[in-house]
Amino acid sequence: MNQESDTRREEKNKMDVIATIDELRIITNNHYIMGRLNEAIKTSETIIALARKSDLDSVANEQIQFVQSIYSKMERDKIFIQIKEEFNSLKSDFENLIKNNDIVSAHKRVEAFRLKYEKNFDFKDNAEIFELLSDENKHWKHYLEIQGEIIRKLESLEIQLESYLTTDNILLAEEALKNAEELRKNLDDADLITRWETLEAMYLELRKRHNINEEIETGMEEVSALTDDYQYKEALNLIDSMIMRAEKEDLAEIKQNLENKKRATIDAEKKYKSLLEEISELDLIVKQNLSLNQFNEAISNLEQIIKISRFIGKDEYVQNCTLLIGEIETKIKLLNRYDGVKEQVQELNDEGLLALTQKKFSKALEIFKTIHKILRDYTQGG
Repeated sequence: MNQESDTRREEKNKMDVIATIDELRIITNNHYIMGRLNEAIKTSETIIALARKSDLDSVANEQIQFVQSIYSKMERDKIFIQIKEEFNSLKSDFENLIKNNDIVSAHKRVEAFRLKYEKNFDFKDNAEIFELLSDENKHWKHYLEIQGEIIRKLESLEIQLESYLTTDNILLAEEALKNAEELRKNLDDADLITRWETLEAMYLELRKRHNINEEIETGMEEVSALTDDYQYKEALNLIDSMIMRAEKEDLAEIKQNLENKKRATIDAEKKYKSLLEEISELDLIVKQNLSLNQFNEAISNLEQIIKISRFIGKDEYVQNCTLLIGEIETKIKLLNRYDGVKEQVQELNDEGLLALTQKKFSKALEIFKTIHKILRDYTQGG
């Protein structure tokens, strides 16, 4: 009888616990629905304690799972709050970046957000977030298409430019760079940007060498003009200045050519000075010839001076020597005439003296008249 009474009492107590648990379940659900998750957890923990005390394991396990789901929800809610806060900042930044056409920065910003939360949050669960991700994807695809087109055009121009640089075609290289200028402004490929910067540096170096070569070429023309005018000092000064320029720009080949030109100019100057000395020596000899009435020798030496003077461009020497030769030749003619007259007069005088000795006075008179006429004509230049 007592055992039966104890059994009924246990059953009644268990029924009372189940009733209490049912009431607590309702309270727990109300807390959950109202978002009072901490209160729901506390109530659920009370249910778990009652269930375990009454050996209601299934009820205890059910509440344990419920509490775990609440904690999961709280964690998700916590993450979503963080996501939402970051998204609001992201959305503002994204709109500004797109407005400024900074697609790369916009993509990096959105991509960092996506990678950070994609494992813990399904973006499709939030329409606003999903819409921004989709919008960014469209912008990025369009950007990649444009970049692809830019890269294809630049690769074609790159082949042309490399060919022009290899063949030192400065004009076509400059044209290729100009054609690539606008494309490069919109290029974001770091490797390709670096390659084009290298190509541009190569072009600038080629243009610098081209300009220097033109300057050197112009300078060499001036050097030739100076040496043609026998202005060797000025020519050598100009060559030295060009050698310094070539050395400064590290243009070894050009420097070597200039040094060769300098040596040739020095040799030409030495030869020029040697010929001037030869002219001076010949001039002294001519003076000596004239003092000794060596007129033919003087003319021969003067002709040698003329020959040398023409070779070194001394036109005034040529003119002076030509005049002097004319004067000498005139003097020679006068001397030759004098000698002829002298010989003729001498012969007639001898004949006249002989006629006088022979007392042929008429003949002697005629002879002396002839001598008088000859001398008169000579003195009058006849």
